[in-house]
Amino acid sequence: VFPPVSKLDPEVYGPPESAIREEHVIGQLDGMSVQQALQENKLFMLDYHDIYMPFLDRINSQDGRKAYATRTLFFLTPLGTLKPIAIELSLPPTLSGSSSKRVLTPASDATSHWLWQLAKAHVCSNDAGAHQLVNH
Repeated sequence: VFPPVSKLDPEVYGPPESAIREEHVIGQLDGMSVQQALQENKLFMLDYHDIYMPFLDRINSQDGRKAYATRTLFFLTPLGTLKPIAIELSLPPTLSGSSSKRVLTPASDATSHWLWQLAKAHVCSNDAGAHQLVNH
């Protein structure tokens, strides 16, 4: 399903729809549309949104801590490698009810490069945490 949808309670965790849209990734699909890439099994998702979202308020309430729930979209290249093409960083809604979702894509300038690297670090953190907490 594109864009992905959360199964968490929207009253607690905000709108279920992902912020990742076709316009974020269309330039990374080697001339394909999202539908074509899906039909040809060339899009893959690493989705930690629903696993992490319930814990983020507690994690982020600690001094010096900042964590996000991540969703990463990968494209299967002709070389057979998975290339990350979009990362969504999400936080639970604030007391005012506004949720925070930001989509980052591979860098095109120096500032974006560091933001992309930071987004990838959050994905690695989610991956390591899920491995330790879910698989052990």
